[in-house]
Amino acid sequence: MRHGQASFGTSHYDRLSPDGCAQAKAAGRFVLEQGRHFDLLCVGPRERHRDTADLLLDAWGHAPARQAEPALDEFADSSSLVLERAPAAHVTAGGEPALGPRPRVQLQQLLERIGAWADGELALRDGPTFREFRARVGRWARERLRQDEEAASAGHARHTLAVTSAGVIAATVCELMDLPDSLFLPLVSQVRNASFTEFAMWRYRPVMVSFNGTAHLPAQLLTHI
Repeated sequence: MRHGQASFGTSHYDRLSPDGCAQAKAAGRFVLEQGRHFDLLCVGPRERHRDTADLLLDAWGHAPARQAEPALDEFADSSSLVLERAPAAHVTAGGEPALGPRPRVQLQQLLERIGAWADGELALRDGPTFREFRARVGRWARERLRQDEEAASAGHARHTLAVTSAGVIAATVCELMDLPDSLFLPLVSQVRNASFTEFAMWRYRPVMVSFNGTAHLPAQLLTHI
């Protein structure tokens, strides 16, 4: 699951927006209404990951085993990627840097920088290369699926829910489906906030069951960034 909408365009991107909180709660209600069972909840290290998980669990009313998972961290914060390109961005009345009045332009700038990073043309300050990021995510996903498959083979079916970011989800799709690096940007640009993407094992091979599911969200809560 991707986290709920964060605060893009502010100095604290990692904080959930009001819509992000509503999305997380809607996801929790959906899991409850669908009768889905998860034995393990893996949560990325960012504030938006943890807060999404907390709100989801509150609405779900269930508390599976919870595990903090550094491997589910995003490669960078979206606001930081754009602010690094435009350090002279103006300041809002509240004292926070803003990225300008045109969100569509901001998003295009973000996608351009992500694409340059994935192509190896941009190095992130204190961040991984795309190849390092993809490999890290792939190792985690394969190991998680392997452990769940072993439990199922032993007669103890286990299902894991992971709360993470769009980049991790897109990289997981690329890794498990053996897709080329060139598909990372098209995939990451489509992952909506609080969406579900499902993987399973079939004859000891990973398969993608669904991608970017948002049926649990009303139209007013469908957001990309």
